[in-house]
Amino acid sequence: MSDVGPLPEDLLSGYLDAELTPIERAAVERELARSGEWVAVLAEVTDARARVRALPVPQPPGGFWDVVLDPREPRLATRHRRLGGPLGWIAGGAAAAVVVVALVVPSPHHASPSVGTLVDSHAARSSLSQDPITQLAPIGFRR
Repeated sequence: MSDVGPLPEDLLSGYLDAELTPIERAAVERELARSGEWVAVLAEVTDARARVRALPVPQPPGGFWDVVLDPREPRLATRHRRLGGPLGWIAGGAAAAVVVVALVVPSPHHASPSVGTLVDSHAARSSLSQDPITQLAPIGFRR
């Protein structure tokens, strides 16, 4: 770590988990020796971790694991419903038509109005006047 600016308090979590590099760990220990605020934050983080770890582990309702692990139980997520019959053929034909139209119909290669020309003319007109707001009016209104 460099002494360029204040250390982020996120390093305290890594300090408690012993996940910091030796350089980061030394920087945190220097900051803890220098700052009472960091010591207080470290105490808060330690207390919060202890309280969370002391919470009881929730237990699943009875029979939950039997349903999850039963290989004969049908899975709702694995069921696939295919769109068949005339409606399926119509939907497939419509999708194919969209793909064909997107690939066959040429797209225009020019923009109207030419944005570059419009910007240049606007810049030239705006630089001649002291009132830039009234110069915007011709851009917004097209006859």
